[in-house]
Amino acid sequence: MKDFLTRHFKSNILRYLVISYFSVVFNLILNILTIKYLNSRDLGSVTLGKSIFQSFSFSHFGIRFGLDRHLPNSNSQLRRTEIFGIAYFSSMFFSLVFVIFWFFYTFDDFWFYCTFYFSGFLNTLIMIYRVFYRAENVKSKFINISLIVNLLPIVFQIIGLFIWGILGLIIGGFFGHLICFLIVKNQYGLKIEFRKIRGLIILKRLFNSGIVLFVSAGVTFFSTIGDRFFIEGYWGLEVLGVFSVIMFVFSVFNIFAVNYTEMIMNKIVQTRSFRYVFIEGLKLTLIICIFVLISYFLLPSFVKLIIPQYVSYTAQMKDILIGAIPFSCLPIFNHYLHSIDKRKILLVINIFCTSIYFILLFIILKEKVSLDRLIFLKNLFYTLISLLTVTSALYFSRKISYAKEV
Repeated sequence: MKDFLTRHFKSNILRYLVISYFSVVFNLILNILTIKYLNSRDLGSVTLGKSIFQSFSFSHFGIRFGLDRHLPNSNSQLRRTEIFGIAYFSSMFFSLVFVIFWFFYTFDDFWFYCTFYFSGFLNTLIMIYRVFYRAENVKSKFINISLIVNLLPIVFQIIGLFIWGILGLIIGGFFGHLICFLIVKNQYGLKIEFRKIRGLIILKRLFNSGIVLFVSAGVTFFSTIGDRFFIEGYWGLEVLGVFSVIMFVFSVFNIFAVNYTEMIMNKIVQTRSFRYVFIEGLKLTLIICIFVLISYFLLPSFVKLIIPQYVSYTAQMKDILIGAIPFSCLPIFNHYLHSIDKRKILLVINIFCTSIYFILLFIILKEKVSLDRLIFLKNLFYTLISLLTVTSALYFSRKISYAKEV
């Protein structure tokens, strides 16, 4: 029986890694086609739209993080469905608030950007199902939903781009997420039951468990994605488009690191073992190092062959690869600190690093355009936040071990 479960777990990991691989490949194809066929200004507009879409990852206001904390320790099926229902409807409400905000923010270009924030709204609801089955350790359903949501919207965007250009790209993304939502709700939907008073108690617990990690992640969002709104504001859409081409190289590695962490997140929460986290973090970093090294030498030929219009920015693309190495282990150690109730430490680290980043960012943005300085600043931020997070994880793991011995 034990051997069967071990084989089943390994097969699920393999399936998920294969899905992650194809997700990265399809994202790679989509981004290459977007970079190749759109001018830098249109690319800047799409980048801004994607940033709006990604902002919906925080529309749950910490409640989604609370699922990872409470579901693994819940023994009652009724209680688990209650927790899901509260998370689902509260995320729906907060996402609608985001929709209203982005409506007024992008009022002048409503018809272009509305597809991004409606897609973000649907994606938020899909993620509640995905996180629920991950926290419940129902790997097969988690992986199936991951397959649908990671690949279907990308396929629709690629088809739309070929048929109608930039308009097809954004409409394809919306319809891809709409179909994903309908499939997930129909195939993996849950009967939602909760009482009003009890629901408020559950909401409060989910919120209290996840709010610190949420604020911490939100702060990081501003320094990793949200800074693009300021780059566009100071340097314009065309420069933002070029910047997105450079950061695309970095994002390929970051996607793999996030997907890898998601697959082992449940075990991190259950074991709370620094040794396990350190080994997994080391494995992930070594994998990223190998691919970064290969990419560093192949990148010039790739750019010259596929996107020759950006060949003058090859040096900056190679520079940003360096930041992918320390940043790759960050999600794993973030969730370890979350699992041992050191969320406030994460918050302090993120606020400290992000504050330094934005102080230096505004100094750079007020000067003439310099992508070299901007990329150097990004790498400095990635290294600093990763170093402080890993060091904190090690320090508190030793304190926990010492307390057990005493």
